[in-house]
Amino acid sequence: MKKTSAFTLVELLTVIAIIGILAAILIPVVSSVRSRARATTCSSNMRQVGTAMLLYSQETKPRHFPYAYLQELPGGGIAQPWAFTLAPYLGLENAIGWNPKSSVAGVLTCPEWTYDSAVRTSAYAYNPNISPKNGSIYGKPIWNYSAFIERPARLFLLVEIDMQAEFYYPSMNGYDVKRRHPNKGANFVFADGHVETVNTAVPYDLTGATGDPRWIYLLN
Repeated sequence: MKKTSAFTLVELLTVIAIIGILAAILIPVVSSVRSRARATTCSSNMRQVGTAMLLYSQETKPRHFPYAYLQELPGGGIAQPWAFTLAPYLGLENAIGWNPKSSVAGVLTCPEWTYDSAVRTSAYAYNPNISPKNGSIYGKPIWNYSAFIERPARLFLLVEIDMQAEFYYPSMNGYDVKRRHPNKGANFVFADGHVETVNTAVPYDLTGATGDPRWIYLLN
């Protein structure tokens, strides 16, 4: 007479307990890896946008980055959103635009961010102190980065946000930049095109006395 082998209840409970322990260990690790992968994708996207801005600036005289939306252009007229201006450099000519098109797409989005079509939110925004129109704050009619920035690797160009905005700095509404990456990190594109993840506070002060000098081009 053959004996049939089977797991005992204790053995089954032991296996279930081991699976539960392994799941408890692996799930956070997998989640962390996915978050870091998304942060890397976001960084890559922002680097491509920064490169497009640099390419645009090399084709303008005097050299400057795109104007932000509604700013008056030197030759007359009003500027469109800077993302629309950069669309040909990013291969997004047919993907973004005025309603009913999306205002952002492709590398203008972050994988940790969700687009709100009703509000037409943005994932990335301009540092207003390097939008050409704002050069008038310093008595300069057109902002010329080759003339004024000695250390572009120390000047913010693009920051992460989650709102409808063309440009952004923290004191606009009392909030920080959008920190959606591990360890409260936010990606920043600098004026030389490189990207850094910043985990520390970046307070804004136009004079640079109490704020982070990386917001102000005259301090760089």
